[in-house]
Amino acid sequence: MTVRLMTRLEVLRDLDHKRLMPKAVGQLLGLERRQVFRLLKAYRAEGAAGLISKRRGRSYGLTSAPHPTDPPNSFTRSFWSAAGLQKPGDEAAQ
Repeated sequence: MTVRLMTRLEVLRDLDHKRLMPKAVGQLLGLERRQVFRLLKAYRAEGAAGLISKRRGRSYGLTSAPHPTDPPNSFTRSFWSAAGLQKPGDEAAQ
C-alpha cells in the first residue's frame, strides 16, 4: 500500500468510528464531501480493498492498436463506408 492509500484508510477508519467529521476528512484528503461518502461506502462494503482504484492495471482509451499492415485511416474509411456515407474531403478522390 502506498502512503496516500494508508492515509486514506486511517482517516476513513476514524470517520467510520465517528472520531472525525466528514468536512474534516474532506479537508485532510483534499476531497469534496460527496467523494468522502463514496469512499466511506466502499470502505464499509469491502474494507481496505474498496479504496484501491478499480481501473488499476487497465488501459485507457483505445484498447488495441491498428494492425501494422493496415493503411493509415483504414478504420475511418471503413466506418464511413459501412454507414453508407462519404468521408468529408473524399469528394475529389472519386
